[in-house]
Amino acid sequence: TLSPFNVLGRGYALVESDTLDIARQYSLMLELQLPIAVMVHSGGKSIHAIVKIDAADYAEYRQRVDYLYTVCQKNGMEIVIITGFQHKIIEDAIKDYSVTVYYNPFYRVTNSIGSLWYAASEFNTQELFIANADVYYTQEMLDLAFAAPYDNFFLSDYSRADEGDYFFFSKDHVLQKYGKELLREERNCEYVGIAVLKNQWIKKFHDRLWELIENGNYDLWWENVLYSYVGEEDIHTVDVNGCFWSEVDTIEDYQRVLAYCAANPDK
Repeated sequence: TLSPFNVLGRGYALVESDTLDIARQYSLMLELQLPIAVMVHSGGKSIHAIVKIDAADYAEYRQRVDYLYTVCQKNGMEIVIITGFQHKIIEDAIKDYSVTVYYNPFYRVTNSIGSLWYAASEFNTQELFIANADVYYTQEMLDLAFAAPYDNFFLSDYSRADEGDYFFFSKDHVLQKYGKELLREERNCEYVGIAVLKNQWIKKFHDRLWELIENGNYDLWWENVLYSYVGEEDIHTVDVNGCFWSEVDTIEDYQRVLAYCAANPDK
């Protein structure tokens, strides 16, 4: 999920650079294999990547932030942090780094839609890639996403409808049903945890996001912004069947990803 920083649970850092060219920024973020929740090209000088810091305690938090900042600053990136729970402790922990800090005082009552709302000013772009932070995905999936002919779509896997976490029923690549509790006959693919928006759909997403927030729907997932269009306009799905991907919810998931990376170092 997308949420502000906190010491005892989850946290995010916004990484950007105004000095490197766009192509180098993008390739560098892929090379570093940062756990990116959202990557946005604002149409200006930088790509903005919201990077997950998932620490169980302060010591682990400091260790991970040290690593992230060292790597990013070594490569000429600038870092912006949105803090929430225990923000003063975090701000003290990073006081020796050259970072910009923003505080979200509503972290206790917002789900991922609320956290994404804080990045809404970054939606001034022609292409927006949104990924949940617990999803491991490959360059092959990114290639599929960038080549897809639609201006809005979720990535989904048609080989994983029997078992999974969250399911879709898609007909002719258009989303019809969605949910965790869809019966087997009601679903034909698993949702990956990634969506892509292009061109006019970024504004539509932005405007509907604001509408939902203004109506008090802070407890929704960011995906609900697109779900709200189902039946009103076509929301597409793109199949990633054959690509390796994984949610990382358990130690077994993590070990499976590590095994894949060890066996496929070029991917």
